[in-house]
Amino acid sequence: AATLLRAHWDSLRDGSRLPSRDQINPRSLAPALAQVFLIGQRDGGPVHFRITGMAVNAVQGEDLTNAPFAALFEAGARMQVLEAVASVLAGHRTVEMMLHSERGMLRPPLLARLTLLPLAGWQTGRSQAIGCLETQGPVTLPPRRFRVERLLGEALGGAGRAGNRPPAAPMALRVVSDRG
Repeated sequence: AATLLRAHWDSLRDGSRLPSRDQINPRSLAPALAQVFLIGQRDGGPVHFRITGMAVNAVQGEDLTNAPFAALFEAGARMQVLEAVASVLAGHRTVEMMLHSERGMLRPPLLARLTLLPLAGWQTGRSQAIGCLETQGPVTLPPRRFRVERLLGEALGGAGRAGNRPPAAPMALRVVSDRG
């Protein structure tokens, strides 16, 4: 799903220009729509889900539309996640996270890959990104909260608010957990 989303997003880019939400074609993403979501932020406020696919909702056991994006994460991971999301919403980079949700009574551990890609729109005071949440294994007994195992960011030269400034330095791969 993430590969399909990234290919569609890349096909809509025009040089360093980011695609807009209106350019996203749901038909092109049909096989991945259950895992796709849109997040947004208005005038520096909190980041919320705008649209969520059914597989994304299954992780929490409810429709996440208009819910805070941070609801997917354990409290200890939220600051790191929101810092990464801020750079995506500013149009400076793409982000990929490897996530882990602990096992619990009658719940196996749950692994996930989260991809975030910026969309144009910051000029209007609305920052937006499209993303994909791919889980590995069954989502049992929601809600599930994730911690970040790995975070990787790819700088986007000349996009977003950066204007004519040089691109931001690449975000390093950070291993947040001492697990494998």
